[in-house]
Amino acid sequence: MTSDAEAAVVVQIGNASSRRVRERLDALAQLSEPGPGVSRLCYTQLEREAHDLFGQWMREAGCTVETDPAGNTIATRPGTEKDLGALGTGSHLDSVYNGGSFDGTVGVVAGVEIAHLLQEADIHTRHPLRFVAFAGEEGARFGQACIGSKLAAGMTSLNDLNTLADRDGITLAAAMRSVGLDPVKAAATPWKPDEWSAFVELHIEQGSVLQDTGNQIGLVDLISGSTRLQMTLSGRPSHTGGTPMRGRADALVAASESVLFAEHLALDSAHRGTRATVGKLTVEPNSITTIPGNVALALDVRDIDADRQREAAVTIVQRTLAACKRRNVGLSA
Repeated sequence: MTSDAEAAVVVQIGNASSRRVRERLDALAQLSEPGPGVSRLCYTQLEREAHDLFGQWMREAGCTVETDPAGNTIATRPGTEKDLGALGTGSHLDSVYNGGSFDGTVGVVAGVEIAHLLQEADIHTRHPLRFVAFAGEEGARFGQACIGSKLAAGMTSLNDLNTLADRDGITLAAAMRSVGLDPVKAAATPWKPDEWSAFVELHIEQGSVLQDTGNQIGLVDLISGSTRLQMTLSGRPSHTGGTPMRGRADALVAASESVLFAEHLALDSAHRGTRATVGKLTVEPNSITTIPGNVALALDVRDIDADRQREAAVTIVQRTLAACKRRNVGLSA
């Protein structure tokens, strides 16, 4: 075959591969609750449908497919040397509320395409290859990220599954049972580390660093930890017209100080690398004519330095407490 002919074949394969990737990403994006973006929350029927679709694609690529007790779907392509641990890749198929269509799915679909290309080229590897679609990696529903992978690592207990609950009061354990999974087995059946040699995840960048620097790909060398806190500020609801400005116990104003201080702390040069975000406020009674009497505030503090991360979270809570005392508002966390 001439070099020109070889190049033409490579281009043809590349075009077909790109088309398949696009079609699979689009197919997954269709599995969503109505509304903008993609809403496919963890341990719902929609998430399981996405896992079923992944399993179908992997069987078509000649892989064996299984689902572990946590709901992680694992497709295996055997290696030529039985004693070697698996090389793994994959990502997740659940989403945040109104999320993007590439978050998680890019890493899963890339694995699908690799498996198909290897099968078409009749290429065999020494190590077995495992392609994983993790369950429940986003923390949107239960406030706890990496559920499937933490269960695989033996880092989540049955008590955790029975305690974590979504905004409708449904526990994680109940949600798992509703889609045919057994939380007792999930908490008691971690993966065996000696079956694995390495794992790599392809993921979209969830910021703008690569774009701003003109780079197409980057290698992660540090991962931020996360401290998540729920604070409840309790003031005194009263009429906005009849209550003088002085002497009010406005829970939302106190919460606003907390929000602004979190931003101020994270922007300080001493906290380079800290990310502090208040992503959720629930205000009661949530009426234009009533001073807010109760605010639930969700704080997410992230950092690559664990000590600095915990210190930042404690400092924000202390400053929130000071604001509450000054405004005659109660605080519980």
